[in-house]
Amino acid sequence: MTYGSYSSPRPRIATGWRLLVDELGIRESEIQQVLLAGSFGSFLSPASAIRIGLVPHLPTTRIVAAGNAAGEGAKMALLSLQDRHAAAAILHTVSYAELSDRPDFNERFVDVLAFPSVA
Repeated sequence: MTYGSYSSPRPRIATGWRLLVDELGIRESEIQQVLLAGSFGSFLSPASAIRIGLVPHLPTTRIVAAGNAAGEGAKMALLSLQDRHAAAAILHTVSYAELSDRPDFNERFVDVLAFPSVA
């Protein structure tokens, strides 16, 4: 993967989780688990995800590579009625938060554009 492939979504993802932490009124340390899905989940180690500022500074044991989560979930829903019902039940416990419409989104986005300093 090239620098560009990591740099493009990284600030959006980093801004998103920072805004969600604020919206939920929690501290980063209270996040129990981060799932790295898709290309990030397949090619980026938890330590690297922390180092580039993609995810919060958490113990690496709380950051799990989920691989192709969307594809696996689709297969599970197609092949198992029980899994399909379990997925449908989750829909009632999840809420949607539009973060890009927040007045502070652009300012927070600009704050994370640069890769963090490596100490």
